[in-house]
Amino acid sequence: MPKRRKRRGGNVKTIKTLLNQSIIIDGITYYYDSIYKRVKSAKMYSRKGVIKVIIPIKYTQEHIQHYILPFIKKHIVNMTLNIQKSKYEKRIEFYNQDQHIFILGKKYKANFFESTITKYYFFNDIFYIHYVNKKELQELIQELLLVFGNSITKLSFDKWLKIMKINYDVPLVWEERKSWLGLCCYFPLQIKLKYSLLTYDIETIESVMVHEIAHLYVHNHSKRFWNVVYHYLPNYKHYHKKLKASIEY
Repeated sequence: MPKRRKRRGGNVKTIKTLLNQSIIIDGITYYYDSIYKRVKSAKMYSRKGVIKVIIPIKYTQEHIQHYILPFIKKHIVNMTLNIQKSKYEKRIEFYNQDQHIFILGKKYKANFFESTITKYYFFNDIFYIHYVNKKELQELIQELLLVFGNSITKLSFDKWLKIMKINYDVPLVWEERKSWLGLCCYFPLQIKLKYSLLTYDIETIESVMVHEIAHLYVHNHSKRFWNVVYHYLPNYKHYHKKLKASIEY
């Protein structure tokens, strides 16, 4: 009699399951379930809106760090976007697609969705922004600008404090105001800049920084003040005209 072939496939017994694991990518937390099975290789899929990661039981913690986590990072963002799309596609009203957001002068494509959540995803140089109402949308965009622009602008601010010979600590604070681009406060000592400045290139933002740092020497807009500004930034007028043409004071 011929030998019977062993049947392949079928369910592989689950050894261990860890729910609600999380990983942070670009400041956003993604969640998934880890399922340990007697399999040869890792696999990733989604079921009922939950991302599942199949991990071979033989993998040690070192294997997980070197192979599984990069594998998760590579696929989880795209999978999460697909889940969000399928979950809300019947209820989402498309607010505006193929729009653009400027961050530090760089142009990014952005899609806006009116949704039941307020959250954004960044994938393949495209922003996917979900919002509940316009107020939350504004707050979300401010958060987005800070996440992508704060570290670079802080380095520039510290650079100009050093160039302009300010040898004491001056905090930099971002706020949203209608009446000014920047403000030098003395009690408490801090320099405030407008959120919308983060949409401009770093050189334009630095021109406002120089203006406000100069107020640490001269509190008014006298001739002495402008001498300080133009001493450190001779082409200040170019950036000032650029800002005045596009931002309402």
